[in-house]
Amino acid sequence: MSAVAQSANHKLEQALAHYDIGELIDFEPAKPEPDNHSYHAHTRQGEREFRVTVTFVEPPALPTGAYVSLLDRCAAAGLPVAPILRTKKGLPYATTSSLPAFVVPRLSGRITYNPTERQIRALGRFAARFHLATASAEYLMPDHPGTVSWLRGQEQSSRGLMPFACADMFVEAARSVRSLLRRHDVNELPSGAIHTRLARANALFNEAGLTGVLNLDQAAQGFLIYDLAAAANDWCNDARGALNPERTLWLLQGYHAIRPLTHQEVWFFSGFALYAALNAWVAQLSQVSTAREPFKNPDELEAAVRHHLGHTFYIDHRLLA
Repeated sequence: MSAVAQSANHKLEQALAHYDIGELIDFEPAKPEPDNHSYHAHTRQGEREFRVTVTFVEPPALPTGAYVSLLDRCAAAGLPVAPILRTKKGLPYATTSSLPAFVVPRLSGRITYNPTERQIRALGRFAARFHLATASAEYLMPDHPGTVSWLRGQEQSSRGLMPFACADMFVEAARSVRSLLRRHDVNELPSGAIHTRLARANALFNEAGLTGVLNLDQAAQGFLIYDLAAAANDWCNDARGALNPERTLWLLQGYHAIRPLTHQEVWFFSGFALYAALNAWVAQLSQVSTAREPFKNPDELEAAVRHHLGHTFYIDHRLLA
């Protein structure tokens, strides 16, 4: 066993000792990144076996209290989200080496790379149910990091991450999004807890439907329409970065059936598609620059930003019913 694996094994044994789920049998990293803090663990207690996911939370991850409250509320609403397991003392997390460790049941299902109409509509319904279930003042959610000031800073740093022509396009897109976020009517759009990354990589399906949504640790306070725009960019786009009208309508109709979208949200959907694409592009470029393996090719995200910058995606609100 390598030194890294030995360290992970020690941390996991310390954390799992706080739970009534037996001893650690084996484990594997939940993600391939070198700084991974999440593990799939297999434990045994007598004749019973458990398969759980253990996550060690470090800044800038979601604050412990807000994360626990978020998952508890989702579980209470019957959403396909893994609930937080309590320790032997009834606590929502165990502390190991000064880091909180959350343990949740491992969800079944698999990622889909070519989603069907049924799956896209299911994702839309989940987003609506998630927004309704978490609409509570008790959540001290951090603001979405893609603020106006953050975008201004990215304009400066973009020069070192991409070719000159791409950097110019990035600056133009960032300024367009900054202008969007400064509008008074935009700031009056419905807001609350948002997932921020409703991508295919974070949704599990089986033959019966949606079985799990992952990575809520990046949830934040933001505009609800952002979640739909981010999802559409990943679930409904084509090779040119353009949104497929039919697939996008499936997503929005699924959402609208649970939580009706306002006319203003539909009107600004196109602008938020650019906003979400820009954020995703920066995130993937950052992964490439740190030698991580991105889930999506940054060139595809660049194409999405370029397309959204040059085209407005119009949706007739009457088609959502």
